[in-house]
Amino acid sequence: MMTNEVVVIYLSCFSLAKAMIFFNNVQVIPINDVQTLGGDCYLFGRRFSGTLRMKDRCETWTCFAAIRTVVVVRCAKLPENCYSIGYHWDPLPKCCNTMCDPNKYVTDTGTRNVLLST
Repeated sequence: MMTNEVVVIYLSCFSLAKAMIFFNNVQVIPINDVQTLGGDCYLFGRRFSGTLRMKDRCETWTCFAAIRTVVVVRCAKLPENCYSIGYHWDPLPKCCNTMCDPNKYVTDTGTRNVLLST
């Protein structure tokens, strides 16, 4: 039995000194009172139903014709000291992958408090 011994585990392949924060930085924007016809929605000159994935940018539009709403999902503005590591041709939310330095990243808690790693 190992009652007085200390077991030490070495993590040989990981550097814990340079940890980073990774997350999908997406913004969800509901657009109400759009024009509809049958099951189709009209938005910015486009007619579509279901979900439309934009080919030239990291964004999708989803039509909810019954309630006259289109939900746009796209990458949110990058926080300070963060970097985009996704590519616009990747599907959502992968195209919005973001990496932040935890030593410099500022977080808004949603209750008017700001947490800053110092």
